[in-house]
Amino acid sequence: MPTTLIDLKLDLRAITKEMKDPFAELEYNRRDSLQYINDEYKIVPSSSPYRIRLRELPDKENGVTISGYTESQAFPTQTGQFYVNWVMGYVWFHSADAGKVIQPIYFGKGSLIDAEDMNKVYDHLGVAKGITSALRPHAQETANKSIRIEPGSFFIGITRVNYLGNSNVRLGTGGEYQVSALTANYYNKILFTVDGTGLLKKYEGAQAQTKEGIVAPNLPAGEVPVCMVTVQDDGTSGAGTIKDIQGTDITDYRSFLYPPVPSHRYLTAHLEGFPILNDIFFDGHYFAEAVIIDKITLSARTAPTTTNLQVELLKNGTATGKIATLNAGSLYQSTTLSPTLSLTTADRLGLKVVAVDSGETAEGIEIIIYYS
Repeated sequence: MPTTLIDLKLDLRAITKEMKDPFAELEYNRRDSLQYINDEYKIVPSSSPYRIRLRELPDKENGVTISGYTESQAFPTQTGQFYVNWVMGYVWFHSADAGKVIQPIYFGKGSLIDAEDMNKVYDHLGVAKGITSALRPHAQETANKSIRIEPGSFFIGITRVNYLGNSNVRLGTGGEYQVSALTANYYNKILFTVDGTGLLKKYEGAQAQTKEGIVAPNLPAGEVPVCMVTVQDDGTSGAGTIKDIQGTDITDYRSFLYPPVPSHRYLTAHLEGFPILNDIFFDGHYFAEAVIIDKITLSARTAPTTTNLQVELLKNGTATGKIATLNAGSLYQSTTLSPTLSLTTADRLGLKVVAVDSGETAEGIEIIIYYS
């Protein structure tokens, strides 16, 4: 099994490539009509068996021709001969032709898969299964207040870490990872990581009345994320008194199975027609997680002509001083916010027009908000 996060990433890429390789030249199903093949080049193997496989099964009636070679009705006994297996699509050569490049020309009937091809697929699937099962979190077969985490090996820095797995990670009352008392029926998010000693660790977020309002815990440095579990109090508001954990409550956070999170995401809003001064044209948006807004782009279908157009970000209905500008004569313009604007899941985002084009020509405004 791979031993580093980098190895795991590379192996996943390699599996994708290698699973295709056995079929790189077996790209066609059996054909209803013959296909003339004259663009195939092969190298006769340098050691026994001196055999190649054609891209497609050849049609026996039309035969196979190879420049400089003569077809034999049995295995070749001298250089310049070749023998065709019409059932399997193999072509044999004499040992004296080892290493030579040949161009077979024939009419193809489609592809054929050998047992060795399938064996390669099963081998790659076995590797893939080993990778995807490492540290895999999942719910219990019969839902209760615990989850399961499979064993796995990885490196943190230059230290190899072996996690032995845990088939009963208990979050309920009296459990080793008991959830702190929640307000009755409130939600929280629980982050599980593995540290440099191979110890499974738990971090709790800030509880909220809704799932969307939870402030998730941050990942500590030097630890590998495993999963985030969303829990809900069962109404009794005691420590560990949570509802049974379902599969949908578990979010897989294993870093080696996911591409890097983009440094920026985008929120767009549209203002049709001519902007009205002091108009709050967009309000009531809550982000699903804490974010930092650092840039705004304004674009217009028709540019302002006399004075600049300006839009301000609102936080919970209050002005923030974070203003994006579209200069007169410009169809688009970006404004970098310094300092940035931070919003939690409890903060409401809004947009307000704070300056308009006195020429009244600007219209069709698109606002792009950059956040991370």
